[in-house]
Amino acid sequence: MKIYVRSDWTSKGYGQSVSAVLTTKGCSWQKKEDGGCTMCGYFKDSRDVSENEIIAQFDDVISQVSDLSEPVVLKVYTSGSFFDDRDMPANARKHIVSSVASADNVLEFIAESRPEYVSSKKLEGFKEGLLGKTGYVALGLESANNTVLEKCINKGFTFKDYKKAAESIKKTGLKVKTYILQKPMFLTESESIQDVFSTIDAVEKITDSISINPVAVHSKTPLEQLWKRGEYRPPWLSSVAETFNYAVKKFDCTNLGIVGAGTQRGPHNCRACDKKIIAALSEGFEKQKKVDLDKIKCQCADYYKELLECEHLFFDASPRTVFE
Repeated sequence: MKIYVRSDWTSKGYGQSVSAVLTTKGCSWQKKEDGGCTMCGYFKDSRDVSENEIIAQFDDVISQVSDLSEPVVLKVYTSGSFFDDRDMPANARKHIVSSVASADNVLEFIAESRPEYVSSKKLEGFKEGLLGKTGYVALGLESANNTVLEKCINKGFTFKDYKKAAESIKKTGLKVKTYILQKPMFLTESESIQDVFSTIDAVEKITDSISINPVAVHSKTPLEQLWKRGEYRPPWLSSVAETFNYAVKKFDCTNLGIVGAGTQRGPHNCRACDKKIIAALSEGFEKQKKVDLDKIKCQCADYYKELLECEHLFFDASPRTVFE
């Protein structure tokens, strides 16, 4: 189990969130033949745990949350899905929800699931168990483009599946949070930006909030194999700023799930400007306002601009057509 406390947006304004990553049996999709998302290495954190062990882990989470001095948003993640009974047994799920309902300083509760495990019965139990607290179900859509979902991510579901699950969640009276992946494998830098733009447009009237998650290279994944061969580069921080700026025009609150920023495995520019752009992104997130990269002068800015204009020439004589 891992717990992270960070500054975040809550229903009361800018405050604190607690992200708890519970050790569970892991993602059922990853365990299927030809299953598993190409960029995801969270399977390494899973093991054969009992229902009581999961409950004990969460009791420890609630104990630590109660020690915090201000109300929080509590996010619970597993290596799989909160509504998958094989990963999160029903009794453990019920215990977690009732514990959240009893926790005075938990303002909102967010649980993540793949669409195929979202059912009306489970959603109604989730909603009723929270006893009036704000509940979110987070869906890792990643991209609204089915070609990207299948060929680049191996996600195992379509945009239609996401949309159906989101509609069920909102019908129950819960809220939807959507995770969008920036730069899965096989996309150029400019394509990855366009993919996030298109996905934001597609989910704007469906979801209550979004989180832009730039890729970080996890070990023992197909993505890492490409990265080690020099055939993949994580997104530029400048690209993350572009997508964030687009999102804040559309949503009251846009989250950034940046892991490994400024490292070779995470989103980065050059060493000279990484820290300045990371600071600018942090300020933009805190104030929910556009990031002005023009104020950050760096020698890599011209190179980045040329990259976006010319990179397709390295792959084909004509622009790629996945977004046409």
